[in-house]
Amino acid sequence: ANTLDWPDASSLGTNSAAIPRTGSSNVAPNPNFAVAPSSSPILTGATVTAKGLTPNAQVSLFWVTAHGNRVSPSGWSLNDTELTKATVAADGTLKASFQVPDDLGGWHVVKVATADKVRAAVQQGETECAVSAYTDYEKYKRGGGYKLLADCLAGRHTREAITKVMEDSGLRGLGGAGFPAGRKWRLVAAEPAPRLMAVNIDEGEPGTFKDRWYLERDPHRFLEGMLVAAWCAGVGEIYIYLRDEYAGCREVLEKELQKLKAKPPCALPAIHLRRGAGAYICGEESAMIESIEGKRGRPRLRPPYVAQVGVFGYPTLEHNMETVFWVRQIVQQGAAWFAGLGRPNNTGTKIFCISGHVNNPCNVEEVMGVPLKELIQKHAGGVRGGWDNLLAVIPGGSSVPLIPKSVCDTVLMDFDSLLQVKSGLGTAAVIVMDKSTDIIRAIARLSKFYMHASCGPC
Repeated sequence: ANTLDWPDASSLGTNSAAIPRTGSSNVAPNPNFAVAPSSSPILTGATVTAKGLTPNAQVSLFWVTAHGNRVSPSGWSLNDTELTKATVAADGTLKASFQVPDDLGGWHVVKVATADKVRAAVQQGETECAVSAYTDYEKYKRGGGYKLLADCLAGRHTREAITKVMEDSGLRGLGGAGFPAGRKWRLVAAEPAPRLMAVNIDEGEPGTFKDRWYLERDPHRFLEGMLVAAWCAGVGEIYIYLRDEYAGCREVLEKELQKLKAKPPCALPAIHLRRGAGAYICGEESAMIESIEGKRGRPRLRPPYVAQVGVFGYPTLEHNMETVFWVRQIVQQGAAWFAGLGRPNNTGTKIFCISGHVNNPCNVEEVMGVPLKELIQKHAGGVRGGWDNLLAVIPGGSSVPLIPKSVCDTVLMDFDSLLQVKSGLGTAAVIVMDKSTDIIRAIARLSKFYMHASCGPC
């Protein structure tokens, strides 16, 4: 609670104490109770110790959420959350640890967060994630949305023809691996039914925010591409795995999926929206599938591959959402249009997420094969302090090797070019570091993240 203010706090009883986490309180502190850590403004977990309690008594620890600056006595019994139960020792002492459930807080995103900014947001009641304007179901349909899907199911297109368009376009998976999309559809379609689909929107790679950008603006273009891909591969059930920190995206998807199912443009497969549990490793396709199944998110040994044995043991078409986002436009404008963008084997366009030491951090859509220097200079306002102040760039998210300025001067941003310089396109998250960077400290920090998030599970 931000502030505890009980007019009749004495009614809490002999074995009870109110321990304010932040702010003020009119509750006299009980010297027999202590909580550690005691200074954290936002509690995730703690250990409570006490003495002088009734020996062998059964006690409970509660978390009470204050809305505003007053919690009524009734809130103690009606609006609380029991964290754990414990038994007082024979000598009247107690030691119990607990964690605060993450669903007790709101979902407001505080940009460039500091403790003061978060505290101010709480005090002002800004706890829910704001949702900006986007293309909803009605507007998307007015612009010709879902006509392609309806035509597919009405027999105006064949599975073979649409799959061939994808193959001829050169569209590759845009989640990092770069596997040809049309070939993946064909491989899954060749497996025995029933077949399922899993869409990866976990987006846990540091520096990456492309999928969120699409979802916050045009969710139905993704959904139609997903449904066309599912139809081509003969899929009967779809699971969308969404990063749980994307509260605004989840609200949009829940609302728009409800509209889609209420007034479907044609017959639809079953669609499930699953919330990720915050594990980086669940961005790996088989770990994501384990999580969808309700298991601990850990990668599977392969073979068998998910195209043969995926969700609940069935053949599964797995895609990153950015890949299927392009399906409608490729079919409408033709394979030659998409293949004509970029370079051979690296066709089309890509969202590049540019962050770090640039003057204008941004998301930008550019053709595959754009020079890295042009990408940064043209769209991100250049390197802070000028191009000559550049030290290195991580070109594809924090899991790919960085490249020094000497390589950045000429390298092209696509799958093959970055492989040639012993790095990778990955998620196209471009993290720029100028000469003020302690490169050893920066890489050590990333290594510590991967030690926690990835080492062992893989």
